[in-house]
Amino acid sequence: MSTFINTKAIKVFIAEMIDAMPYLKASMPHFADQLSGKKSGSDYTFVLRDSGHPTDGLAITGSDRKTIIEKEVKLTLAHKKSVVEVTLLEAIKDIGDFKTEVADTYAVRLGAEVQRDVIARTFFKATVATYPKTGSNGWSALSKASAHLKGARNGAKLFGHLSSNASANLTVDALNGMVFIPSKNGEMLFGENDIGRFGGVEYADVTNCPTVTVPAATAFVDLEVDSASTTTGVGTLLIHAAAGNTTVLPAGLPLVKAGAYACNSVGMPTDTPFSFILQSPVTLNGATPVSATVQSLIPEDIGARNIYIAGVTTTAAIAGALTCPLTAEAKYDVAQIRCNDVMNWDNNPLPDLQGAKCTSATVGGVSLKVTEFGDGTTFSNITRWDIDFLAGIADERLVACAYLPRD
Repeated sequence: MSTFINTKAIKVFIAEMIDAMPYLKASMPHFADQLSGKKSGSDYTFVLRDSGHPTDGLAITGSDRKTIIEKEVKLTLAHKKSVVEVTLLEAIKDIGDFKTEVADTYAVRLGAEVQRDVIARTFFKATVATYPKTGSNGWSALSKASAHLKGARNGAKLFGHLSSNASANLTVDALNGMVFIPSKNGEMLFGENDIGRFGGVEYADVTNCPTVTVPAATAFVDLEVDSASTTTGVGTLLIHAAAGNTTVLPAGLPLVKAGAYACNSVGMPTDTPFSFILQSPVTLNGATPVSATVQSLIPEDIGARNIYIAGVTTTAAIAGALTCPLTAEAKYDVAQIRCNDVMNWDNNPLPDLQGAKCTSATVGGVSLKVTEFGDGTTFSNITRWDIDFLAGIADERLVACAYLPRD
């Protein structure tokens, strides 16, 4: 019995997967040499580099910092697979049949599931949330996001990701000549998912981009941070609100604090407000403090610093009133704009299954393991496509989320 599983067929399968996950394009491997022996589902850390602390004068004094200080960021090794009976493949005679019968369905679904998983864990990993200025529309939110990232001292190309609904609303609401411009670079990278270029950013149409519905204005009465902490790149705010307030604040909701500013890629403060973006829903408990998970919080004057508050040099000292810059009870499509290669993508090599036929292939940085084996309990043959991956945002300072009002 022979099947049509070979390296050429796997590459066709991977190509279909890649087309189904445009969110993961413009990414790069950061930790491929560190993945050996790592287990799927486990958390691992990497460090943000220090950029020093320049001071005045020729002499080195006691106030000069000579120690390299690094901050850790946590990523989770994930796994996805698709399984099918080999008998489905036995009638496939050529690569065209394989593409039609298997790759166009199984590969697209597997790629879409990988993308959805990564979006859920990374989309709001940003330090800046932008939103339309009064009397404007979503275009100004995109403009402000790209303007901030261009000033982040990175020099990288910028890529944006938004939903079909968001791009449709923007096109209908095009004002003052604001439109997506066709781009050959975008077409080459994103293919059918390409939207066009705006404000120096190449935009792609991405399924599963989130929406956020803002609670009523009463949810933010007396909302305040009591203290904060960060552990391996995960920030936690201890917050309380007015007595009796039990509102659920949704994931993705941005909150701002007077005097808190985002930092650029070497830890220098900018004039852009820092946004505490909720990574998961939070149920308020009135005046009783509750924990809210946000992105990393690094206020120390080091290269990894991502938030600047005058006089605050420890995460625990972050405190004060919080407000939401979005319109109460309004619904927003959220776009993500990020610098090229700030999205980490690493494949974890999987071992061969003893006694099975195993084949691997890599296309465009995506590696897939295909395993064929017999099931003696049902007397059938099984083929499985497996992908083990480490995806995440390497530096949240190089990402911005733009909130676009939905009609």
